[in-house]
Amino acid sequence: MSGSDLGFSNGGGPNSQNPGQTQRLDSVVTAILRVDPRSPSETNGVKGLGDYTIPEINPFASDGDPNTLGEIYAYGFRNAHRLSWDLTDGTMFATDIGMSNIEEVNIVHAGGNYGWMPREGYWENGKTRP
Repeated sequence: MSGSDLGFSNGGGPNSQNPGQTQRLDSVVTAILRVDPRSPSETNGVKGLGDYTIPEINPFASDGDPNTLGEIYAYGFRNAHRLSWDLTDGTMFATDIGMSNIEEVNIVHAGGNYGWMPREGYWENGKTRP
């Protein structure tokens, strides 16, 4: 993240148990978003849905697919509760509150899919992975 970028998360809310909602790239449900709160008139960047800029290095910002939101940095979280950044190298970390079995700390990568709802930690479809 650059010095002007703003990262924030959006949990699944009432849609967190709806498999049709949790893996979508046209919805902010279960996503970590990254925007530059400065106006595109100031940054000469890609305009978001409001008066803010979408960083061009966001993985879905310039994918050419009108069905993806450029604001999405990573997705597939049930409820990414806290975000932190390593001050030396900029690595993003997110805690994710699980449904009933696992609480996670994830290293967040641009474009990463963190698996909710098909997976919670090492639980997949109710089965423990070896």
